[in-house]
Amino acid sequence: MKKTVLLFLALLMPAMVVYSDPIDIRKTANQRPDGPRTSSPSVTADMENGLITVDINRYLGNASVKINNEDGETLLTNIAYISGHTAFTTSVSQLTSGSYTILIELEDGTAYIGSFNIAE
Repeated sequence: MKKTVLLFLALLMPAMVVYSDPIDIRKTANQRPDGPRTSSPSVTADMENGLITVDINRYLGNASVKINNEDGETLLTNIAYISGHTAFTTSVSQLTSGSYTILIELEDGTAYIGSFNIAE
């Protein structure tokens, strides 16, 4: 009986794994020329269970995340202070199904943009 339960749990574990959907982010604006020269920040984003996680590496300063609808209207804004490497989340669970744009702007003028969909 004990072996049967362990076998059942071992078979069930892969079904419990939740995978996040990466959001394709591309750089749209470069750092202002008057700022210090540093290595380019690494910016990634993914969506899982109604949360978007933005991960920023190699950066020191404020970062803002804006979620816009198809009409360009800003629906959500989140600001975080980045100290070298920080990951932070923004809830999108209240948004209705549709296409959205994520805009990540760093204090030094660097900007990144991506898009994602929310299905019913």
